[in-house]
Amino acid sequence: MILEDSDRYSSLWKRLSAHLEELLEKDRRELEKTGNGIDKTQELRGRIKVLRQLLALGQEPKRRESDDH
Repeated sequence: MILEDSDRYSSLWKRLSAHLEELLEKDRRELEKTGNGIDKTQELRGRIKVLRQLLALGQEPKRRESDDH
């Protein structure tokens, strides 16, 4: 799934992506703490992966070389 430009620059996406970034930073800080058990570490890594995937929806689509010609 790729967001259209109108979605990517909408106020909703800006608010949503800001919230996702906050959650990502919180989980990163928590992951850096010592004393997390294996289960907690795996949970945080999974959450971070999902947050990154969601945030990637708002990135500009990568252009293929064939698109340049």
